[in-house]
Amino acid sequence: MTAIVGILCKKGVVIGSDSSATSSAGPHRTIEQTTKKIFVIDGKCIFAGSGPVGLNQRLFDVVERNIKNP
Repeated sequence: MTAIVGILCKKGVVIGSDSSATSSAGPHRTIEQTTKKIFVIDGKCIFAGSGPVGLNQRLFDVVERNIKNP
């Protein structure tokens, strides 16, 4: 489970998340590793995601292209 929290402050926004990624295949043991879940795009956008890595990578790419080339 991923926890992502955003707090609106008087002078900006604070975003935080855990850094744990887990994966497992069927009856095999779960594998846990450290990962980055929050990204700043071009100093304009904060992108945070959870769930399947491939879907987050695709969404990040779309958001990044639209931020950099409106």
